[in-house]
Amino acid sequence: MIIFDPLNPGQLVWAEQQYRQRLGSGKVMPMFTRIQKDNGWDHLNDLREKFNGKVFKVNEQIISRFQIKNTPALITTDQDKFRITLFSEAEVRGIGAPNLSEEK
Repeated sequence: MIIFDPLNPGQLVWAEQQYRQRLGSGKVMPMFTRIQKDNGWDHLNDLREKFNGKVFKVNEQIISRFQIKNTPALITTDQDKFRITLFSEAEVRGIGAPNLSEEK
């Protein structure tokens, strides 16, 4: 899962890059936190175009279950564990290292 805020231009570019890098390596689910309120359907359609029609609204259960504190975030599998990686705004811009945690 690629969890991002599409109202943040840097996160949107980052999410698109992550999506392209991971295509073909298993199931990839881009998940957004919010969309434009005044232009919601158009914004959603723009996101669908960027992610080949496959974009989902992240729900509270996922946020709670994986303790997502900020976006962007990646949730991947590593054998029998989930790997949760949270990124800062600096990391999105290519500065610094991500915060990594694992869960069974």
